[in-house]
Amino acid sequence: MNWAPGDPRLPGGTTPETPTAPHYPANLPPANDVAHQPFGLDSSRIFNSSDSNPNNDSYHELIEKATAGYTDPLVDSNGKNQRYYDQASFKISVDATNNVTIRKADDTIINPPVSGPDGRSPQDRSDYTEIRAAISAGGSIQDNREQSSMRVTTLNVGSLVHSYNAGKPSTFNGSVIYVSTTSPSGSKPAVKLVNGAILPSNGLTVASNNPIYIKGDYNTGGANPPSNSGDPTKPQVDNYNGTGQPYPRPPSLVIGDAVNILSNAWNDSNSFNGLSSRVASNTTVNTAIVSGIVPTSNGNYSGGAENFPRFLESWTNKTFTYYGSMVELYQSQTANGQWVYGGNIYEAPIRQWYFDTKFRTKPPPGSLMVYTYAKGRWFTQ
Repeated sequence: MNWAPGDPRLPGGTTPETPTAPHYPANLPPANDVAHQPFGLDSSRIFNSSDSNPNNDSYHELIEKATAGYTDPLVDSNGKNQRYYDQASFKISVDATNNVTIRKADDTIINPPVSGPDGRSPQDRSDYTEIRAAISAGGSIQDNREQSSMRVTTLNVGSLVHSYNAGKPSTFNGSVIYVSTTSPSGSKPAVKLVNGAILPSNGLTVASNNPIYIKGDYNTGGANPPSNSGDPTKPQVDNYNGTGQPYPRPPSLVIGDAVNILSNAWNDSNSFNGLSSRVASNTTVNTAIVSGIVPTSNGNYSGGAENFPRFLESWTNKTFTYYGSMVELYQSQTANGQWVYGGNIYEAPIRQWYFDTKFRTKPPPGSLMVYTYAKGRWFTQ
């Protein structure tokens, strides 16, 4: 192992050497490497938006349910489907009239029967009761970027966590939950996560084909983490979930058509008022985000990485602290409103953003894999 020829930082001096041809084995000449794609999938080979197959259009397929009767390129060689719908332990769907259906991993519906005897197992009955209690369907907020009312299904994360951590069935711990809702004409469907300060000890992934709104502190272990008061190095309370351990923060992922951040001060009813009625407060979110964007085109700017998580409040002089990892994989299909700054949409926060190093040893639930590269040292042979 040695320095690259010509590197001015060569030991013993700063005078560059004259570069020489590299040495390599005769049977291994330099060549272009194959493309490495997220999830190990070669997008140039498996995606084709111009054919008749609705299952192979883009990476957005990862958050959609496959259409039956067509080949699905997201099924791997072992027969495992990479779609988050298929990875989910529980799948929640809400139709346009607010009917809620809950399915298990194998797609079995665990709703109580409409009539006749209840043949569900005690486990299924308990699962349904607890999950259904955490779901509120039919809410509404105004998203001024989308210039649309959003028909919101709300998932009370804390309700689920407390139920399962209180000696109830443990199948929810360390799992993926999938939520999908439809909306009547004149509005767009969306999912809102609330009361998410404490997550299951093994982590949680929430996935949806809809836009997702994260409301308030998320995965901080409790209210008012030190980061909300000015110490960005402490994005959680010292005693997460009352465990007595200083930093057991579980891994988390939120993956959706778009991901929006609503501060601790957010009030749904104020979303229909002017920006002066939507004043944010300091908020901390600790989760990976996989989401879509509206690309820069025709003179419209995407908003850039700094606006990858979207905002709808006046964040002037307020801080958004973020620990996680951001991955942009596709174009948003539902939340496709163009990015616009100011006006009646939002004003930017003070951004304190950090990669969560915990992901190096404990990634979120689900088979999220993204290749990374590190430049090594030169060597001669």
